[in-house]
Amino acid sequence: DSTMEVEPKRAKKQEEVRLTQKRRLPFQSCQRTKFPLFQKPKECGWFSLDERRRLSVDQTSLKQFKRCRLGVDLEDGFETKRVEKNRFDKDYLDPLLSWACLRWCRSTRKKETNTGKMEIWMENVGKSSSAHKKTGKGDDVRKDEMENVNNERAISNNDIETREAKKPEFDDTKADSSCPSTRELFYGKDVVCWRGLLTKILVCPYERRKSLQFSVCCIGGVLFLMEFESHEELRKRLNMTEHHERSCYAGFRFESYCTSKKDVTRVGLSESDKMHLQTQKSNANESPSTSSPALDSSSSLPSSVTSSLTTKTRELHQTTKPTPMPTPTSSLLSGIGDEFSEEMLHQCGAFQHEDTSQTEEDLNGAVVNTNEAYCSVVTTKLGNTSILLSGEVDCVAEDGKGYVELKTVNENTMSRQNFKRFNLLKWWAQSFLIGIPRIIVGVRSNDNKLVDIQEMRVSSIPRQARVDCDRPWDACWSMSVLDHVFEMLRKTVKETDEHGKPIMFLVKHNIPEGCFDMVETKEASHHFLPQWFCNFIGKPSFPFSRNRS
Repeated sequence: DSTMEVEPKRAKKQEEVRLTQKRRLPFQSCQRTKFPLFQKPKECGWFSLDERRRLSVDQTSLKQFKRCRLGVDLEDGFETKRVEKNRFDKDYLDPLLSWACLRWCRSTRKKETNTGKMEIWMENVGKSSSAHKKTGKGDDVRKDEMENVNNERAISNNDIETREAKKPEFDDTKADSSCPSTRELFYGKDVVCWRGLLTKILVCPYERRKSLQFSVCCIGGVLFLMEFESHEELRKRLNMTEHHERSCYAGFRFESYCTSKKDVTRVGLSESDKMHLQTQKSNANESPSTSSPALDSSSSLPSSVTSSLTTKTRELHQTTKPTPMPTPTSSLLSGIGDEFSEEMLHQCGAFQHEDTSQTEEDLNGAVVNTNEAYCSVVTTKLGNTSILLSGEVDCVAEDGKGYVELKTVNENTMSRQNFKRFNLLKWWAQSFLIGIPRIIVGVRSNDNKLVDIQEMRVSSIPRQARVDCDRPWDACWSMSVLDHVFEMLRKTVKETDEHGKPIMFLVKHNIPEGCFDMVETKEASHHFLPQWFCNFIGKPSFPFSRNRS
């Protein structure tokens, strides 16, 4: 009996020791002499967030650069014509995860509807999501759809019984046959994150004021990284001075002066994309404008099921999207029925984020709306670590060849050492990581009038810093630190510990010691993967998901 009492105490003590055990990466241990191997970023997708922060897999929010006259007022509209993103909202990784799930649905549906695999997956998702989240009257519609799938398929009763017997349960161990793996969703890459987090890691060796912390978890061999603000940083962001707010607004207003949405969805398209757009335009002219896009002709689903899905999707679009769903311009999405894929993700619980605080009048009259964003998704490789990351892009160049980053800076700041030592490092890192070749800088006066426009080539910024800075920053060292961070994460962060329990880690920038400290964490405030995504990949019981019921 005494032995049985000692074992739980020993296990608890071992767990306490493990939770407090730190793994440390000193910046000085990272070499500075040679730039680590870095693969040129390659764009694999994109998505848009509209004026209410709703996501669509297209280029509707992409803008095109245009020249702006000097002397314009960068504070114009500050009092009456701005719509700001809710400062209390946090996107987490949700938009990027939603993009990946939609991409997988659309690219996989064509291959697997003939085998019934996607139907089985849809049934499993419906069961799992209903177990974790109560929904409204839409459940009856979904239930009818699932019954139609079973009742109206043109197969014998014996085949139905065989399929039901072999159908995988939607749990963590048996869902692989009907749910995508994280490797499938993210092109087999090792790390998935936002570009902004990697930018801050690159700056950390030189940062002496702002601390950085981020959570890391592993699912299916893929590391997911998410930054979390410290209480101090959050307090500063929520309580900005009016001067700071006006300076931030000036940056957005400069972007509005220098960009246009005219015909940008057709800029830089491949020949196959152009052919797809032309085909869709021809089809639209032949059919009534009120009809919804047809499912792919190779679909083996019964007509009643496809009709039900189309009807349901039209209802969803009418209630959540006032305009028709934009045409996808990626060849990856060509020929795939959008309503089928979106219906499945709606069942999963995705696309629930929408800013309803603004009226249509406010949105139509705004000259600046920070809810809107266009994000590029790229793949790259640093050392031995393959990465999929996404970041917001300001606009595409005048000729449609390459993206352009827009920045503003006070005319009295550009000559200061702090600007050359810190701002230039951030600007370089932000653009370099996602493959943006140039930066257009709007120089503003103290009263926020545009006094000059300058252009910087991203590739020349490190050399410029070495010449102009008294204490120049070193791009080799920053990239080496990032490479070592990835190596540390890949060696340490596993999906489960030695006892088979899922684990999550928190990485903190220790400014006084000049290092990163990594500890295991179980704090709910550090959880960032949404429950619907865990359902989607067949991990409904993943303990570190957000909003678990």
